[in-house]
Amino acid sequence: IQAEITVVTASNKNLMEKYEREVVLRKKYHDQLVELRGNIRVLCRVKPVTGSDWEEGSDPPVVWMDPSVDCRVRVMYKGRARSFELDKVFPFQATQEEVTPQQTPTLEGFTQL
Repeated sequence: IQAEITVVTASNKNLMEKYEREVVLRKKYHDQLVELRGNIRVLCRVKPVTGSDWEEGSDPPVVWMDPSVDCRVRVMYKGRARSFELDKVFPFQATQEEVTPQQTPTLEGFTQL
């Protein structure tokens, strides 16, 4: 039984060393990503479509979101579909109370630079 304990202990030590290396590597790649991308957050609030948002005779713009994915918005405008991926997308029915807690830290971080 002692031999099995020794084998398991050695295996556990090996796994812990690999895990620690992976943690360091993940941190390094995360830091590189932040450096390349910057600490920029892009928030989008979709406003309801109004009559002035399109030209007469053309199809109205269509904006849709997947409710399960709050970072992607798709827009159909003048016959072209476009997809945008952002840090956060607020639907047109979002209230100021829902938007402000997410927006304020972003703006405060910007003004502190």
